[in-house]
Amino acid sequence: MLPRPALLALPALLLAPLAGLAAPAHAAASTDHDRWLEPAPLVPLDEPVYGYHRDPAVATNARGDSVAVYVVDPPSDGVPTGEVRLTRRPAGGTWSYPVEVSGGRDYGTDGVAVGIDAAGRALVAWSRPASRFNPVNDEVLVRTVAADGTLGVTRRLSADRAEGTDPAVAVAPGGRAVVTWLDGGDVRAATGTTAGLGTPVTVAEGAGGQSSPTVAIAPTGDAVLAWDAAGAGADAGRVVRSCTWAAAAGGCGPVADVDGGTSSASALDPAVAVGDGGDAVLCYGLDAEVDGLRYAVRPGGGDWSTPAEVTAAAPPALGSCQVALRPDDALVVGHADRDGRTYVAVRGDVVDGPRGPVGAGRRLNGPDDGFRGFSLDAGRAGDVAVVVSGRSRLLATTVPRTARQATAVQRLEFPEPGSGYGATLAAVGVDGQGNAYGPAVNDSCPVTYCANPQWRPWTITLDAAAPALEGVAGPRAATVGDVVRLRAVGVRDLASAVTATWRFSDGSTRTGTSVSKVVRQPGRLVARLQLVDAAGHRTVQQVVVTVTR
Repeated sequence: MLPRPALLALPALLLAPLAGLAAPAHAAASTDHDRWLEPAPLVPLDEPVYGYHRDPAVATNARGDSVAVYVVDPPSDGVPTGEVRLTRRPAGGTWSYPVEVSGGRDYGTDGVAVGIDAAGRALVAWSRPASRFNPVNDEVLVRTVAADGTLGVTRRLSADRAEGTDPAVAVAPGGRAVVTWLDGGDVRAATGTTAGLGTPVTVAEGAGGQSSPTVAIAPTGDAVLAWDAAGAGADAGRVVRSCTWAAAAGGCGPVADVDGGTSSASALDPAVAVGDGGDAVLCYGLDAEVDGLRYAVRPGGGDWSTPAEVTAAAPPALGSCQVALRPDDALVVGHADRDGRTYVAVRGDVVDGPRGPVGAGRRLNGPDDGFRGFSLDAGRAGDVAVVVSGRSRLLATTVPRTARQATAVQRLEFPEPGSGYGATLAAVGVDGQGNAYGPAVNDSCPVTYCANPQWRPWTITLDAAAPALEGVAGPRAATVGDVVRLRAVGVRDLASAVTATWRFSDGSTRTGTSVSKVVRQPGRLVARLQLVDAAGHRTVQQVVVTVTR
């Protein structure tokens, strides 16, 4: 694992002494452990779970609040069904028991997406057929989720009798939200806040045969939308297009053609990311004489750059690339080739610097791992997490905020791997410390075919930071026979539980954040507090109590 300098910072007590706290003689934080925790069941393992679980998605804010969704297709009478289920994890807490958010009338639910603001409020959007007997006439729906988990009223966004599909959601820290989707061939969008959205508008009309809409948003609330469309002319390939929706504007700005649209080059399936300063980056597949992936950069308020190559010989397949733009203007790209080989690569300063090829980067999965997709997300500080979904396992890695390559890949195995289909799907979201959280679903069917599918929901966690400690409260001096009480103040770990152990210079030990001890000898009593989280990260602080007769 690569060290992250920001995580080696000393606890806050060393930076600003707190009144009433014993002065530390030693304090340090350690991060030299594998940090991805083993998958944990979202529901008890002894609880029967039936139906196919699919399409996990998650959104995480800087302080560590997460909202995750996935779709469950229960065994039915032959008509496709699908329930959107939601689980929440408050910062430093645990995942809630999943609840249904789609209202129980979802025939073939597809395309679920979620976004979250800095206060923990969220928006969930999904598409479904409008009728049990009309699986073509889809509709896009949205529902608000309050910070305490209270669900708002489900609202339909798509036009009446339109084929509403492919919703995408982006939410800024301040609560501004944008949802985009397809209504037939039209790209549509609605903006507002996590409390509710305004009236939908048309971004691009259907004459261009639009598809694959996506959106990303800056902290200012300015959003960048992208999609692909049929190029002009009978033999023209598809073209990636984009527009910017400023926070104060009533609609998207001018539409720009980024790449493709010629008889020899077709660009499609864009992925978009926006940096804190409004800079944006697009990654997309290019179906040309030599297939590959390209990227383009748009400095805040400017035009899209001339496209550059990510790497050649990669497929222009949906989901073949995902991108992040770090605060240091480095581009992080996750991409997969036709055979499911998945990579993550970094190129520095693509906003102002030269924009050459990114390269393949680090290989994440092997030939025996299988491939079902991958998820990439970046936290506000620039830490990136990538999870590849494989056969009964996940392959997980990180790109720390200043690193130029990914850390070593960690395999996450499931306690119920199954020996049949064994498929796994996961999504990941990153907080401001670099911790990552997400839902995963795994088929634990023990044979090749199960009459009752045994998919089960799980959660995954990257614990990237040592426990926080403000200081140790307690006396600086005592008399023989006194009861000395010491208390660890401000103990917090966003990702996992913390164990507190005290070791005293007389050889005794105590556990817990608050301890007491009778002092029986004069001299210096040294108390060494060690906090250890589930990933093995340690925070240590030492205090001295002077004991007199």
